[in-house]
Amino acid sequence: MKIKTRRWIWAVASVLAVAALTGGGVYLWTRPVVRVEVRGASHALPGELVRLVDVRVGERLYGLNPERLADRVMRHPWVRTADVLRLPNGVVRIAVEERTPVALVYEGNRPAAYLDAAGYAMPVLRVEPYDVPLVRGRILPANLTQPAPLVPVRDLAASLATLSPDANALVSDLLVDARGDVTLRTVAAPGGDPLRVRLGRGDYDAKFDALVRFWHRAVLTRPTRRFDVVDLRFAGQIVTREAERGTPFPDSLRADSAAVALPSTPPLSSP
Repeated sequence: MKIKTRRWIWAVASVLAVAALTGGGVYLWTRPVVRVEVRGASHALPGELVRLVDVRVGERLYGLNPERLADRVMRHPWVRTADVLRLPNGVVRIAVEERTPVALVYEGNRPAAYLDAAGYAMPVLRVEPYDVPLVRGRILPANLTQPAPLVPVRDLAASLATLSPDANALVSDLLVDARGDVTLRTVAAPGGDPLRVRLGRGDYDAKFDALVRFWHRAVLTRPTRRFDVVDLRFAGQIVTREAERGTPFPDSLRADSAAVALPSTPPLSSP
């Protein structure tokens, strides 16, 4: 008799457990969205992200595809990564990590966009400007969901993201021409004029390091000398051309494809 009673109790308990699980599952499956919330956004306005995700209150929560929703959120130019969670309480949570500017792009005389380390463009902020190097040239993609089309621009952006404090202190602005060749203008040297430095394309980390060494060994130690061009395009060499006395320094950068004339003094070799 006791055995039959135990079996009956276990049977009833099993039925109740299955019913509870089934009922709970049905409840969660049919749970409606009650709210959409955003976390981690600073420059991307929460309202913009909510509009992009396009989830409405009352929709079936577990009928939503989180990966698809995250992909929508990442169409915002300031969003680097996005994760969308469906919580049992009916909340859809959007968690984002924003892009960090490494350069400010000027087209003509106006700021056009920020650039991040991967070469993606972000809209210029009206407040809280970033203290980053200026890059001049028409280098931005037509579609802001894509990175800059020129490979040298993406390489330059990656290098600017890890620029040493010494190198960053020397950079005034950079110009990128239509082919991707980069020319840099430094801050004013001890003699009063900035230096025009040809970086060319690629290997920017090494070139910035070479510029810092050249500045400390040849510019600061010889303040009366004035360089018309410093050319870092050649591996293992720093080619210079000294300016003639009375020659005005150009008001703006000019990046061209002409070869640098041989300097009047032997080129400095990078150690």
